[in-house]
Amino acid sequence: MADGEHSEISQDDWRELRVSISTLEARLNIKGFFARLSKENDWAYIVHLQALIETATNDLLRAHFREPRLENFFRDLTFNGGAASKVALMRCMDLMSKEALGIITMVCSIRNRLVHHAPNVNVSLKDYVAGLSSNQLEEIRKPLRYYIKDEYVEVDDLRSSIWLASFFVIAELSVQIDCCLLRDRAENAEQKAASLYRDLYEAMKKAKEPPTIEELFKLRD
Repeated sequence: MADGEHSEISQDDWRELRVSISTLEARLNIKGFFARLSKENDWAYIVHLQALIETATNDLLRAHFREPRLENFFRDLTFNGGAASKVALMRCMDLMSKEALGIITMVCSIRNRLVHHAPNVNVSLKDYVAGLSSNQLEEIRKPLRYYIKDEYVEVDDLRSSIWLASFFVIAELSVQIDCCLLRDRAENAEQKAASLYRDLYEAMKKAKEPPTIEELFKLRD
């Protein structure tokens, strides 16, 4: 990791990251999708990587807002670009770290440049990078530095750098979705507990004498 912000990733950490990604793939019914990206050519790799990130983003927004009436709104919202986009919405609601959003924005930028010019279907990322200005190269390197030591951020092997950073980003998306779902479960449990307390309170008021343990368990069930 860059600038000494992170210690070396342990085997247990890598295992947790892989579990997070597998959980997300299972939730989206695309088991093994992230691993299969390694077999794609560079054009398909970037296009499908963004598709995976956007699909996970849609899931995160649904889980966070819990409002079915927003489904069409999320579907039609631009993924990245300007204030009216899914990325901007995640940033505004603090749903993802600024570092992860930086990687997502960078992937979107590369994807948009590749797909809007038909001959790019067969272009390699190495050739793509060769045509960039120094400022454009820095826009790619900057978000990668948080996840990868600066000396390893090689534009000549941009694909590997993006894959590694995206590994963390997709795992973060998965964890954030899990947090939203756990929040829902906790709230449901709290509501059930409150309902049980109200029922018990009403039963105690109506009872001529305190209920027995058996009656309390019957009330709970």
